[in-house]
Amino acid sequence: FQWVLQDVNIPVSAYPLESINRSFKDIATRLLGLFELELIIDPSVVDDANAIYKKSMAEPGDDIAGYLSKLASQRNMVLGHDPEGNIVVFRPDFNAPPKMKITHENSIEMGWSVYGQAMFSDISVIRQPTKDNPNSTLVDTVKNPLVKSFRPKTSVLTSGTTTDTRKAANNKLAAQLDSLKLALTFESKLDLAPGEIIEVENPEMFLYNPTKFVASTVTFKETEDGDTTAISLVLPEAYTGGTPKDIFA
Repeated sequence: FQWVLQDVNIPVSAYPLESINRSFKDIATRLLGLFELELIIDPSVVDDANAIYKKSMAEPGDDIAGYLSKLASQRNMVLGHDPEGNIVVFRPDFNAPPKMKITHENSIEMGWSVYGQAMFSDISVIRQPTKDNPNSTLVDTVKNPLVKSFRPKTSVLTSGTTTDTRKAANNKLAAQLDSLKLALTFESKLDLAPGEIIEVENPEMFLYNPTKFVASTVTFKETEDGDTTAISLVLPEAYTGGTPKDIFA
């Protein structure tokens, strides 16, 4: 049942598409209830799943899985499912041993998908002065070592406390790392789910050392010619907001 969420849009009966001061749990429970699907919140993300989005907006053409995944990624959460078909939101254990070790020899296709315009070397967030502190200016900057040229990006935090600038900068780094994906295809149906850890080493992809990735999406196809599995991998820092190491060194 969970795969229907990748195919269908939010029905007109569930409009408006705008949600004001609602949590991920509220939004997801409402949409999943339309398809009699249950949301399970892992203990690792209870606080984030219940945190309020000041405003969120879906587009009429958005599929439900994509919209919920976008909301989850803003809080560094992963949307997946369990064997019973329930929808699960969780945060992967990035210290777990790899579920698979992949090289150019055990995959039939491997390639990078990169949206370079979304990648920046220096991500800064500025906190606007407040009435209580009209002269205060707080800036937090994080660096992305994967971008070699100087490409700065600055945003203004319009709400929240002064300590939120670091979290906002980390979230923006996580969002841009999601623009760097490694796509793989296998000629079989793999026992793999989103959020599981994969280790990849392939000099043809400039990965000269074993590198940890997280399965972002896993798609199975069954045809007369056989089964295939397509996987999209991202760096763990796309969920944690941490600074990645230079994986191409």
